[in-house]
Amino acid sequence: MDLERIGRIFEEDLNFINKKENLLLNPDVIRYISLIMLNYTKNIPLYIIDIKENSTYKTFKTKGDVSLLLVGLFTEWLNRTNRPLTENNYIQTGKQNYENAYFYLDLNYGKELRAEIGKEYVNYLKNQKDIINTYLEIFKEISEYFEGYAYLLKKFRHEKEQNSEFFNQIPAGRLIELENLLFKIFNS
Repeated sequence: MDLERIGRIFEEDLNFINKKENLLLNPDVIRYISLIMLNYTKNIPLYIIDIKENSTYKTFKTKGDVSLLLVGLFTEWLNRTNRPLTENNYIQTGKQNYENAYFYLDLNYGKELRAEIGKEYVNYLKNQKDIINTYLEIFKEISEYFEGYAYLLKKFRHEKEQNSEFFNQIPAGRLIELENLLFKIFNS
C-alpha cells in the first residue's frame, strides 16, 4: 500500500471519529494531522529535547507535531511514574510551539513558506483555494484547540485497539474469508 493511500486512510478515520463524536474540528487540520501521523509512522522522537532542525520554523513545527502525537497517541508513556514532565507539560509545549510556528510564518511569510510549498505534505493541501492562509491557520488552530485534536487522536487510538481486539478473536480461516470479502467490497 502506498504512503498517500495510508495518509488518506488516517484522514478518513479521523474525520469519521470527528463526525461520530461531534467534535466539530477543522477538516484542514485533520488532513494535516493525518500527514504528520504518516510522517512519523517509522520513527517518532520520544523527547522534545531530541528534536534538532535546521530552521527556527521547523523546530517550532516539529516540537508541536511531536507533542501532539505523544499526547494523543502515547498518553500512557507520558503518564508513567517518575517522569520529570507531565502530559500537561507536553500540551503546553505543543500549544506554544504551534503558536510560535504560526507567528514565525506570519512574520517571515515568504522565505520559509516558499521553501515548504514544494514538500509533499504541503502539496497534499493544494486543493485549498488559498494554501498559504490555510497553512498558517492550521498552526493557529492547533495551538488554540490542541486538547481537542489530542482527544481526537486518543479516540482514534482507542478505536484501533478495539478493532484489533475484535480481529484477534476471529479464527485464522474466518479472518482470511473476512479479508477477501472486504477486498471485494472495496475494490468493486
